[in-house]
Amino acid sequence: MTLAEHLERFVRTWEPSLAREFLQYNRFLRAKSRPPPCAWGETGPEPYWRELPRWFADQGGNGSVSPEFLETVLWGQTSLFYAVRLQDDLLDGEVSRSPLALAVLLFLTEADRAYSSVIDRNAGFWKRYRRALETTVAGIVRVAEMQRDPSSRADELLQAYGRVDALFSVGSSAVCERMGLADRIPPVNEFVAELGKVLLALDDAEDIEEDLANGRLNYAARILLDRRRGPGTDLPLLVKSWRLHVRAGGFGEIRGTLLGCLSRAAAAIAPLGLQPAIDLIETTRGAVRSLGEPA
Repeated sequence: MTLAEHLERFVRTWEPSLAREFLQYNRFLRAKSRPPPCAWGETGPEPYWRELPRWFADQGGNGSVSPEFLETVLWGQTSLFYAVRLQDDLLDGEVSRSPLALAVLLFLTEADRAYSSVIDRNAGFWKRYRRALETTVAGIVRVAEMQRDPSSRADELLQAYGRVDALFSVGSSAVCERMGLADRIPPVNEFVAELGKVLLALDDAEDIEEDLANGRLNYAARILLDRRRGPGTDLPLLVKSWRLHVRAGGFGEIRGTLLGCLSRAAAAIAPLGLQPAIDLIETTRGAVRSLGEPA
């Protein structure tokens, strides 16, 4: 059973009106989600955080990680993603007040049930799981505050971006622990944080106008608009004219900073021998280098 099939079967157990609302939300989410910088395997592109645990499992060989264990871990990771993504969209106003706020509880409970079915309650995994969830929630809240505060520093906002994706290390943590390779978990956390900064900043560059219209100065806007982002910034006035105020060298500064993040991500993950992760970094470098170039 694919993760998409697992998701639909799980949601169909809910109260019918809530299930319909979530499935409609999920179609909207999939339609607006940008494809990752590259695809892996033969089934088309998947988010890297859904593939990362599989890359580790493939290294093990000899059945050190069973297909059943991996499938359960990936389902738990997917459940966590939806729990946090729903909350984030509710916080940003992307989703209006609705029963979907209660679906978060169902996904969190399902993630806990999934991991509990294959991981002992005394395992070190649970401490890392809670820490990752706390880090992601704190990062989301901090980013929301900083994007609405014109005086916030761009470099501090980018650091907060790295905390938002902490949750994406959970599945890999479970696989590494099962393989007896817990020493790989800190480099994975570093890889996820640095790559997360870059992927969110790339999204920023495409969302500047939309974010300004919603009263948010994202990372890219803070760098590109420079002095236009002070406490007296009239964001509605900038919505349609922001391109006229982009400072010379702004895209170059963003590219340099993000390439530095990718170098740190590569330094963390390269010793682990995950070629797909290195390939992902290289294709993401290409996306960064093309920032600001005509489409």
